[in-house]
Amino acid sequence: MHLQRVHAPSAPAQVLDTETLRLSPLLADGESGGRGAPEEREGHTASIVRGEIYIFGGTWTDDENVTLYMNDLHVLNTARGVWRRPVTTGTLPIEREGHSASVVGNLIYYFAVRKMNMRTNHHSSRPPGCALMNIARSRSNRR
Repeated sequence: MHLQRVHAPSAPAQVLDTETLRLSPLLADGESGGRGAPEEREGHTASIVRGEIYIFGGTWTDDENVTLYMNDLHVLNTARGVWRRPVTTGTLPIEREGHSASVVGNLIYYFAVRKMNMRTNHHSSRPPGCALMNIARSRSNRR
């Protein structure tokens, strides 16, 4: 099977139908007038919990080669095609890219590969760490 590289700036996210092997743009709305969908990025993780995709972290580089490291969380409800930005509690993991994530039940474990010193925007010499997000449904998250 050969997949062609498609340049589609208006559709940065795509969906592959694994039965037909057809690629199509991801058409998903953000809640409250478009909020919730993640900005384009790389080096992030995508974890699946109960049919929802959790996008965390990554980087974005502008046209002047300035890189922004992120620690935001976005959730795609695949059944409804709607993005949201959930309200989390506790201490957010630091900004990161190139990390990994593992799902165990309602928990997503984030393992840092690179830590950033946000004062200097350079990789820190501190050893990598692990962060944990509990994705238990609260009343405000049920949809």
